[in-house]
Amino acid sequence: MQILTISGSPSAQSRSARLLGHVRAQLERAGEQADHLDLRSPPADALLGAQVSDPAIA
Repeated sequence: MQILTISGSPSAQSRSARLLGHVRAQLERAGEQADHLDLRSPPADALLGAQVSDPAIA
């Protein structure tokens, strides 16, 4: 099973991001594949402009 966790808090020290990190670690220990998408990482103009050719969001 593949699992994707998504966070979008503007805070780099957000509690929800820490919780997702803990959940991902538990899932990986259980043998599941868990990836994470931090919506703060991709460039905002590419996201807002739906520039699907931008490698950061493709």
